[in-house]
Amino acid sequence: MVSIMRQNGNAPDIMERTIPEDIKDRLKAWQFYFKLCYFLYYSLGTVSIILSLTIIYLAFAITSAKVIAGLSFSASVCNALNYFLLPYKRAKGYVSAWRILSGAIIKYKVDTSVDVKQLSKAIKEGEKIIADHFE
Repeated sequence: MVSIMRQNGNAPDIMERTIPEDIKDRLKAWQFYFKLCYFLYYSLGTVSIILSLTIIYLAFAITSAKVIAGLSFSASVCNALNYFLLPYKRAKGYVSAWRILSGAIIKYKVDTSVDVKQLSKAIKEGEKIIADHFE
């Protein structure tokens, strides 16, 4: 760890710069969306796998064709939602955008030469990445 010390041996004062509320809100929203998308991806995938394995493992024990059909249908719906919604791809877009904005905020806080325009540029770059992951 690198520490910056003044000549008298004391650590420098760190000026805490305030982040505009709309930028904080954007950062929180992107974080929420990437967590939601990852949750959907893993939840739908896990449910699909469990249902499929249940059908394979218990097919001989389940006497009702309707139960097997229901489990099969549920597994296929989970797979279809995972394919149609592409939550993993969207999560990657949101997490990439979040990282860019988070990095810009850190720079803004510690480097006084960085202005709010840099944060705005990071938002535009993040939005482009998110839009590219929605195609």
